[in-house]
Amino acid sequence: MMSTQLKDVSQWDLAYVRGLPVGEFDWLDFKDSRWLDFTPKCLDKLSEYVSAFANYDGGYLVIGIKDPIPGHALQTDDGVPIDSKRDLKSWLEDVVPNLTDPPIQRLNLHLVTDPACQSPLANRALIAIHIQPSDAAPHQARDHKYYTRVGTKLSAIGHRAVLDILNRKRNPVVQTQIFVNFHPHGGKHNIFWRVTNLSNVFARYVMTRMDIPINIHGHLIKFDGETMRVLDDGKTTIWSLTGSNHFAQPLFPHGTLSRQYEFELAGPASHQPTPEFIRFQTFADHMEPAEGIIALEDAVNLTRNKMAKPSTAQYSSPKAGSGSSEA
Repeated sequence: MMSTQLKDVSQWDLAYVRGLPVGEFDWLDFKDSRWLDFTPKCLDKLSEYVSAFANYDGGYLVIGIKDPIPGHALQTDDGVPIDSKRDLKSWLEDVVPNLTDPPIQRLNLHLVTDPACQSPLANRALIAIHIQPSDAAPHQARDHKYYTRVGTKLSAIGHRAVLDILNRKRNPVVQTQIFVNFHPHGGKHNIFWRVTNLSNVFARYVMTRMDIPINIHGHLIKFDGETMRVLDDGKTTIWSLTGSNHFAQPLFPHGTLSRQYEFELAGPASHQPTPEFIRFQTFADHMEPAEGIIALEDAVNLTRNKMAKPSTAQYSSPKAGSGSSEA
């Protein structure tokens, strides 16, 4: 999923660009300045990037970077001549959104220049383009195909993936987070559950079913008023927790819902078989059920002795052509 830690592109300077991460990301790509030659072939390729980023989580295309080398800082090239067009920035802002059908509605574009003329970028510029996720998706490129990103590669998507994108407009997209607040030296212990509506569609009904191991850090745990059950294998025992909004209030777009389930330590760890992970399944109206697994050790270690960022793990509704997931 796309990083949310980058500054707005309008704040980027040479030092910031050179400090961008190097790796195989589906939300960040680099091209040298020669790539942008303004020919129809170049614009065709640019339209594929716009389609791919807008159709899913958004992304950044930075033009003016030499071929990145893993483990090394980025190196800029001479940049794109600012006089390539009468007003290069305005020209790009007019052209780029219209490279797909339908046109994209949200574009951030910035020319990174060197006013002090202390680098090869004098009278030239790096171009940073930020394409945001689009509510109007899916977007078709100029070759009449729809695209996504798989690592550093562009990939055309099939009919079913196009339908999945269309369904995002009608169904909520809910993210599930679960972690264990465990205090080995005293204090209250709890399972913390939170769901977040990542979409612009409200969810009338939200529910998560959670399978919680009966042992945590060498201790048997006990919930009051919750149910312990044996799984279908006839041996594995778990606590079964349920979180929901009980129809009391819909989960509004970009809203959150959370609950804590307190537990006590009931003695040494039981010898009954129990998993080493938390498994969950989340339902939200007509959204495809979102299933996930979180390693118990990861969930506990993130929060030992303090409330910390929840651990999130999901594996349902994969992006077309990728091994990643989104729920």
